[in-house]
Amino acid sequence: MEKSISEKLLLNLINEKYDTLKQNFLSMLSALSGNEQGIKYQSIKNLNDVANSLANALATSDRPAWLNSIVNHTNGYLQQHTTSSVVVSGANWRLTEEAWKIKNSVMNHNWDFSNANSEEYDFDEIYKKYREDSNLSNLFDTLIDILSKMIDGGEIDSLKAVSALNELIATLSQNKNSSYFSTMASWNFVKSLTKNLIWEQIGSISAIKNLKKAFEKTIAETDLELDNMHKNIMNEMKEKYKITVQAGLTYKKSDSLMIEKKDKKV
Repeated sequence: MEKSISEKLLLNLINEKYDTLKQNFLSMLSALSGNEQGIKYQSIKNLNDVANSLANALATSDRPAWLNSIVNHTNGYLQQHTTSSVVVSGANWRLTEEAWKIKNSVMNHNWDFSNANSEEYDFDEIYKKYREDSNLSNLFDTLIDILSKMIDGGEIDSLKAVSALNELIATLSQNKNSSYFSTMASWNFVKSLTKNLIWEQIGSISAIKNLKKAFEKTIAETDLELDNMHKNIMNEMKEKYKITVQAGLTYKKSDSLMIEKKDKKV
């Protein structure tokens, strides 16, 4: 295996959180230069939320000094300012001063975990094993078949709806046997499209109501299958490599297996 788990599994997640943090950091600096205390307070709270989320995804030893600074200073600010109407003299200026000190470090950080741990974790092989043992490919095929029947029936007269269904089919077909990240990203895409207005409009067509119900039933079965796969991966990673894996089935854009390396003293 060429890369460690920190590089190969966590780097995408960390970079997504880091991009969000940079945006919120610049928004805070902009807000602090203005006169609206409510906007200042909300921008600091937003940055605090993102910074803590990023910090929690990293081992303590992997957290850069600028990230610790953001967490500590925004935590301190919010402890003093319990609401946006509370104003502590000089607090905004002190936070602005600290933010400018670390601005370059915040905006130009390069995440490199290549030397963080000499042990190699073969996550891909573990994922592949449980993916092949699962029923995911068959479930994806079932979803594709149901969507195809919806389109082929000719009952859907909305070109936008047909286009959305074809996009679902293409996504499922492309990722039914793909990598972990591709599978999770595609699943999030599929579920998001089945919760929008187009899906509701399709549900009003009596001729395909049964197909819609069958599709949603298969969605639920796929959720359970993914949950079982995550649990199997989690248990093997914990047993084999003595690391803790956090998994969820919310399938948001930034979701993935979050692996926390245990501190040496633990």
